[in-house]
Amino acid sequence: MPKIYDDLRETIVQKAKKIIVSKGYSKLNMREVAKTCGIAVGTIYNYFPTKDSLMSELMYQYWLEFIEAIKQEQQENHDLFVKFRNIYQLLESFLDTFKDTWLKLNGTEKGMTKEHHRQKQEVVDLFVDTLEAAIRKHKSETTSIAKPEINDRELASFIVQNFMLIAQMKQFEYDTFEMILKSYFL
Repeated sequence: MPKIYDDLRETIVQKAKKIIVSKGYSKLNMREVAKTCGIAVGTIYNYFPTKDSLMSELMYQYWLEFIEAIKQEQQENHDLFVKFRNIYQLLESFLDTFKDTWLKLNGTEKGMTKEHHRQKQEVVDLFVDTLEAAIRKHKSETTSIAKPEINDRELASFIVQNFMLIAQMKQFEYDTFEMILKSYFL
């Protein structure tokens, strides 16, 4: 049984990330990652059995970085709509950078293990949690006229799904969605 070292796993991920940023997903291959890490190609396969499994791990890490960025935005003293717009812009930038890779991995079960499905759900839940907290804070600080009450979690999930749809499809402008949100919140 091969020895597995956490720090080597992280090194592989970091070197692969640099290759993707500088050359793109299509240029990422296990041989180049191994060369960059100074290890044998077979060693990488002890950690990542396929290029897609390595890419799934990279995407997960990028998503966690995205979640940290939106948590920081949530801490800023902006009104709810500025927060939403800033969070949407972070998402759009992320998706524009990794759209082809993300769609490829999501479109095939080959690249998505049960662990990666779990990671994907974890990230979505964290995204929803962050927006839910912003919604609750907004509601606690404002008084609005009586409107049908929507569960905060359900509303946050609805917003997340629409953010992702708008950022990917580009058929709608964010401003249109913001008008809809304002009509509910104000």
